[in-house]
Amino acid sequence: MPTTPPYSYIDFGLSGDLTDVQVGGNFNNVPLEIINTADVYVIRTTSGGVATTLSSSNFTVTESGSVLNVVISGITLNTTDIIRIGRTTPIGTVTRTFTDGSVLKAGDLNDQNNQLLFAVQE
Repeated sequence: MPTTPPYSYIDFGLSGDLTDVQVGGNFNNVPLEIINTADVYVIRTTSGGVATTLSSSNFTVTESGSVLNVVISGITLNTTDIIRIGRTTPIGTVTRTFTDGSVLKAGDLNDQNNQLLFAVQE
């Protein structure tokens, strides 16, 4: 039975094959949908199996269309590391709130629906 890929994270280097660009800390064109760049997390797992969740001061996230560019800084990566870039969507409050007579914008409706979808996927 085929497995479904995860929707809330992407792993790089599973075969011990991080590229030189990735070892330099640049993960470009990451196809991960998010609502807010603050929802992104990065975990580094060494070849020895030690997993470390990076502090937000160790990476930056920018959106470029429908993909993310993540730059890791302040730590040394190795070709045998596994890097997980994922998202954790907050569910304690709604992303958008509507009031009577408000203008319904497609972006607001999409963000609200995505918050629910992403929460289920995570």
